[in-house]
Amino acid sequence: GNVMDFQAPDRRIMTQYPRPDFVSIAKGIGVDGIRVEKPTDLEGSLRKALESDRPTVLDIIVQDVPHFRLSG
Repeated sequence: GNVMDFQAPDRRIMTQYPRPDFVSIAKGIGVDGIRVEKPTDLEGSLRKALESDRPTVLDIIVQDVPHFRLSG
């Protein structure tokens, strides 16, 4: 957030990162993983995770929020 305020718009360094694949990470450590991309899929995915007898990671994809600069 604040670091971006001091960088030129065409030269953003170390302030935006790719999304990790938490489902793959979960599977890599031996637990279940479910990716949720639409709000309508959340309830079913959460129910599936809660009813499972195994640890489960929910990777819930949300929209990026545009950066805004505070005045002052």
